[in-house]
Amino acid sequence: MRAGQVPDPIYGQRSKQRRAHHNYFTLPVLFILISNHHTSTYAQQHGWAGLALISVAAVSIRHFFNRSHKGVHHHGVLPVSGRSEIQRG
Repeated sequence: MRAGQVPDPIYGQRSKQRRAHHNYFTLPVLFILISNHHTSTYAQQHGWAGLALISVAAVSIRHFFNRSHKGVHHHGVLPVSGRSEIQRG
């Protein structure tokens, strides 16, 4: 831009794609960080399955938040993610 040239739009498109991926993985990563303080989430034979289930629920909740901020309200996502949390317990 300083040289007076038009910037390549591919860099903006790649940045938007990375931002979307980071947005969806925020809640699962936060859970993983916190779960190290609670042994009931990982000190089991099938702890990896619980982690996968909770990660899917967290991504669904984030998807619901993203859609609701755009004005699209689809409430079918929340019962599915809530049910997966109940089955975990």
